[in-house]
Amino acid sequence: MTQPRTTPAEAAAVAARQVPAGDRFVVDHLAHWVPDEPAASARLAALGFTMAPFSHQVTRAAPDAPPVSAGTANRTIMLRRGYIEILTTTGDTPNARTLRAGMARYVGVHLIAFGLADPDAAAARLQASGFAPLPVVRLEREIETESGAPGHVRFRVLRVAPEAMPEGRVQFCTHLTPENMWQGRWLDHANGATGLGSILIASPDPDEAAERFGRFTGRAAVHRDDGAWMLAFDRGSIVLADQEHAQRMLGAPIPALPCMAAYALSVADPAATRTHFASHRIAVTDMGSAMMVDAGPALGGQIAFIPEGAKAPWE
Repeated sequence: MTQPRTTPAEAAAVAARQVPAGDRFVVDHLAHWVPDEPAASARLAALGFTMAPFSHQVTRAAPDAPPVSAGTANRTIMLRRGYIEILTTTGDTPNARTLRAGMARYVGVHLIAFGLADPDAAAARLQASGFAPLPVVRLEREIETESGAPGHVRFRVLRVAPEAMPEGRVQFCTHLTPENMWQGRWLDHANGATGLGSILIASPDPDEAAERFGRFTGRAAVHRDDGAWMLAFDRGSIVLADQEHAQRMLGAPIPALPCMAAYALSVADPAATRTHFASHRIAVTDMGSAMMVDAGPALGGQIAFIPEGAKAPWE
């Protein structure tokens, strides 16, 4: 697939759209937790993704405090709507230990981040909804800007204790430097991916999980006729189903419960996406308009590549 080169002006417009206004929020990104970053990166390259460079993460207790290693590092796949991340451990910190515990259950997606403008207001709402939010964390990492100059990407991240959301790390984040994240050189992908959409979660108790996710997000969960629950956001959605139902919708086994089992990515040209997969011998299962791809053992999970405007198989 011949890819257009996103111009700096186009990239700036994409970056400007990533931070929602007011009390709106979106599915901002998700993260595969991977023990073998080179193998995960190789699989992502084969799937046709352009990746940002490997980058170590640090935290700051305050804006003027010295940086401290988070014990983790990442690579990102930047999309025109949201992004995908792979996270791996680099040290022995509480954050790194959380990743290792998650990967011991299964390798795959363990993190969903909702993007918003005001994490402090979200923290107050979580407190009122029966959660005990942790102090807002300041994360950053060094990055090279598109001009070649050194720069940083900075976030404010709002989390709750791990036991509050057993499905994984479910959090809110606020981008402080979106222009350094959504650089034009990283927005064009050989598989044509353009945006992150719906996420399927397999739960041992979907009714309880739906009520809890409703309180966490402040959005009502809708109980569907098939027994699954759906929460729709200003961009993206989550579907919660039991193991048997999730496996039927995916046509693939669920490795553990609870599990962030699959997600959907929109593509600009489905025929070109299919051609890329065929040329790289990527197995595809057709489910309606979706091309289902096993992310493989290095990444974990299932990915639905769907035409722009279409729904994921589980929606």
